[in-house]
Amino acid sequence: MLRALVVSLAWSFVLGLLTTVMTIGLGQAVTHRALAAIAVFAVAGLIGALIAWAAATLLTRRSRRRSARFAAMFACLTIGTAGVGSLLLYWQLNLYYARWHVGGFTVEALIEFVFTSASAAYVLGVVGSRLLLPWVLPFAFLAAYAFAAAERRDRP
Repeated sequence: MLRALVVSLAWSFVLGLLTTVMTIGLGQAVTHRALAAIAVFAVAGLIGALIAWAAATLLTRRSRRRSARFAAMFACLTIGTAGVGSLLLYWQLNLYYARWHVGGFTVEALIEFVFTSASAAYVLGVVGSRLLLPWVLPFAFLAAYAFAAAERRDRP
């Protein structure tokens, strides 16, 4: 559990740092909006890595191969981080568009939910890939390696 927390904190720090460095490197000003985006990436990294560790543990509970544990953690880390980041961005967009959205459970509300969610995932994918790739890949490999190398205490 301690290793999961350390890896998650390190992943969060790396995402926040890379987002900051790339924002400044692209010549953009560090405004309150940029700081909010950096916070979204950092929080998404922390929560996404914790979820990824749990999901990869469940997926590989019967596997003794390190390669399977590595692959599971790498996939769960990327999907978990992107998923949590999309959720955080969705909440921001939903709050922004709340005055124009329909309340309650209606067909219109469902359509608004689907399109707001899709646009949040798309924006995060476009912005995130531009800011983080390819620099984040070595750190994702390190996090997956840390998971694969972790001792499993529940095995006989």
